[in-house]
Amino acid sequence: MRLLLRTSAAFLVLCWMTGALQAQTFSVYDVLYRPPSAQYLVLESPHFDVIFQDGLAEEAREAAAILEAQLPATQALVGSQRTLRMPVVLNRFNDRSNGYVTAFPFKQEIEGISIKGNRISARFPSWMWAVAPHELVHASQGESGRGIGVGSLVRWFAPDLARSINLWMPRGMTEGVAVYHESRIHEGAGRLNDARFQMQFRAAMLSGDPWSLAQMLEEPTYDRPSNRFYIGGSNFFQYLAAEDDAQFFRRALRLHYRFPFLGHGVELWDATGQTPRQLQRTFREMVRTREQARLDTLGLLTAPQILATGLGHSYRRPRWVDDSTLVAHVTGYDVRTGFYRIHAQTGHRTLIGHHSITEDTYFSLTPDTTALLFARYVPDPLVTIQALADLFRLDLITGETMQLTQHGRTLAPITTQQGLWALRNEGQYNQWVQVDAAGALTSVSDFDRAQFVSLHPHPTNSAVTVLLNVRGRQGLFRAEEEQNGNMTWSPWLMFEDASILDAAWSADGNYLLFAADPGGRANVFAYDVQQDRVLKLTNVAFGALEPSLSPDGRTLAFVNYRHERYDLALLPFEPDETAVVPREQLTPDPTWPWREALQAPPDTAFAEARVRPYRSAKYLAPRMGYPTWRYEVTEKRGQNTNLGIGVGVAVQGADPLEKWAYAAEAFYQDERGWGRVNIENGQTFLRPSLTVYDLPETVVAARRDSAGSVIETVRVGREQRGVSLGVQAPLVLSSNVYTTQAQLSLRAIFEQERLFGPDGNTLRAFQSLVRLVPSAVYAHRVRRNLRDLWPNTGTVLNAIASAELWRDAETGINRQALILQATHYFPVSLEHHTGLRLQAGLLSQNRGSIFNLDYFLPRGYEDELLGTGTFLRLNAEAIQPLWFVEDGFVLLPLYVKALYGFGFAETLFPLDGETRRSQFSTAGAGLGLQFRFFYAFDLDLRVGLSFLMEEGRLEAIYR
Repeated sequence: MRLLLRTSAAFLVLCWMTGALQAQTFSVYDVLYRPPSAQYLVLESPHFDVIFQDGLAEEAREAAAILEAQLPATQALVGSQRTLRMPVVLNRFNDRSNGYVTAFPFKQEIEGISIKGNRISARFPSWMWAVAPHELVHASQGESGRGIGVGSLVRWFAPDLARSINLWMPRGMTEGVAVYHESRIHEGAGRLNDARFQMQFRAAMLSGDPWSLAQMLEEPTYDRPSNRFYIGGSNFFQYLAAEDDAQFFRRALRLHYRFPFLGHGVELWDATGQTPRQLQRTFREMVRTREQARLDTLGLLTAPQILATGLGHSYRRPRWVDDSTLVAHVTGYDVRTGFYRIHAQTGHRTLIGHHSITEDTYFSLTPDTTALLFARYVPDPLVTIQALADLFRLDLITGETMQLTQHGRTLAPITTQQGLWALRNEGQYNQWVQVDAAGALTSVSDFDRAQFVSLHPHPTNSAVTVLLNVRGRQGLFRAEEEQNGNMTWSPWLMFEDASILDAAWSADGNYLLFAADPGGRANVFAYDVQQDRVLKLTNVAFGALEPSLSPDGRTLAFVNYRHERYDLALLPFEPDETAVVPREQLTPDPTWPWREALQAPPDTAFAEARVRPYRSAKYLAPRMGYPTWRYEVTEKRGQNTNLGIGVGVAVQGADPLEKWAYAAEAFYQDERGWGRVNIENGQTFLRPSLTVYDLPETVVAARRDSAGSVIETVRVGREQRGVSLGVQAPLVLSSNVYTTQAQLSLRAIFEQERLFGPDGNTLRAFQSLVRLVPSAVYAHRVRRNLRDLWPNTGTVLNAIASAELWRDAETGINRQALILQATHYFPVSLEHHTGLRLQAGLLSQNRGSIFNLDYFLPRGYEDELLGTGTFLRLNAEAIQPLWFVEDGFVLLPLYVKALYGFGFAETLFPLDGETRRSQFSTAGAGLGLQFRFFYAFDLDLRVGLSFLMEEGRLEAIYR
């Protein structure tokens, strides 16, 4: 009986949550517009349908083999005994590589372009090995579950919702187990073995304010590193797994599946026998003791001059323009992203231009140091999930920018005597290419399965140093062109059990500087060409990266990582007073078959599999069927209509490529049945939809006397039934630090509408009409830094109209309404993240109650009725963060993000038309708290007072 009561309570909580979701977004499934050129095939293996874009057959076979091979170990890790069958989508149309698992619909989706930069270990044999096992952990966790409880009950009628519940844990735990698994597959691979990943954890835990357990498990909103929950969660998981081979996670997941409303703190307590507070204390103590002991073994640490720093600042890839000036790409809490000049004596920063950059942060200077070359992602205006990397040239004198390629899929550009070289994405591998003046690309290398990282031509001869990854072994190669045009290659500098991460030549070509991670720490080294020796230039606590030597050869610049910052650091370059690394540590094994590895197909490939065309209809069976409820109770006064509580059922579904999505709901409320059906299609950029509905709501109406004057306002019921045809087109017009985008939509509606009173009696009979509802949002050059609660600059224009084209002849004039609103954000203080916005809104309507005006009316006047006419609304509002809490509780699933204050002044007055007042004016202030509840529900709670000027009284407000 106790189990039944707890299960029933959990089910009621779940129904409340789904009902709340229904009230806001009818369908949890969405449609995606993919490039029309992307055609898909399906490779079937015993447990997976690998839905791959044409051209990714090799990657599809590799992915299928990896997933099938890893499935037993993955299911054992999470304790899943359920048979898994799921779609895996492989794309190659987007250069922003990623992999993820969704529950709605349940699938894996992997970008077939390997990730760049320092976000993933360099020691995986391929991108598929890096991403597929990680995502398989999420999939197995979603499909797991044992015991009687909420999960088993929900799975009967809504499997996707049950999978979502399984994944409804703190993200640090779900990502932690996946990172833990990926780090056990290949020797030295995985983020737990990656120096750049772990340096952030070590620096945080040895800082004066080490991460709490809640911070390690919850995703940060305003703090760096943004992947803190990956870092902290995986290290915490590894700590617990070492005690019992991860049995704690299986116990926690089993309890979570049965009673997800208890929270992860209770689950951890039950699984480990320790409270979250005890776990936090023992884990912190262990880590700090271990890391302090590690520091004690490092000997004398390098003490560089920190030239430029700041909380949350990131100075990346510093390059010398001359002996007194550097250029770096800079981001920060209070810095607008871009390229900046930095004075080598003072650290003073001067803007060159606001530009984003690819995640490898790679850029190069032209030989005359008058310009720099870089790559950034250029979004497709229609396909919002596609962005391709292109090359740009930024003039350091004028600040002018020139785009060098169009849809080139190119990155890591560098100017040489032979012209412009770059790297071109080709699936999970890439190619070394030459770029001509017209942007055309010609291959320089002929390796089919090479992963080039960067190119470094020697300053004084024709040799090229190439940073290359060969099946998870990353080091420096030497390439030279022979007289017959052929390229000769030879491995040059590489560690047996470490990766070289980046490189740069000195101006005279006597030293090749590079960063590498032997011993699990990234440090800066230099290869002395003349004396054939390797020098270790730094010995830092956490990480040193991206070295560059001044033109006079006297000063080394590099990036030094400390907690929450990538500092720009300087050191005197004194090679004769520097520790020498034994040359043999970097001498490649002459028997290593590297060339065969660059040409051979993957070692793991699923050969026996049927390939068929993709058909959406195969996957369109209902994926969810679940109870819903609605709640609309108005203030009990006068003749207000109260709809009360409604209960019903809904079904939804979508195919894995999200070409089609549908949802249907039927419910009983106010003593009768209601419902709606919606179908959407994502095969064109207009994303058409069809909705058939019969729905109730309440609206404000006026009671008038015999002379036509308003006596009072009441809420009456409104029934709307009809058919709606809609299209919507999200557009990304530009995205380069500042973002400009638009959302256009149009609905054509045939509708019948009636008004009814408290007892269901008809106050106004059905009126038939045809109306158009166009809407548009245009956001121009909007920019928000990480710790800004609002954008710090930009203009947003909103428009929505409702125009009746036809109405029953006997029922009066066609109703017309238009709302226009303009919002401009001002950069009051980047340092203090103060936000200021001014708004102007215009409402024109030839009859009241066409739109819900709760958010158009000034705060405190939400129940006022605006009649026929034109009304102007002016608003000024300021917001000031008071405390970035960014911490929370584990036992109580509450994570507090920020506390802020706000103040506002609003006025609304008629330009013409009828209203009970000539003006509505308010001013007020209050406090707001942003927090996350149960790991997924981001809430913004506002409490304040509004002074209603015309009435001379204060009113409590909550928006």
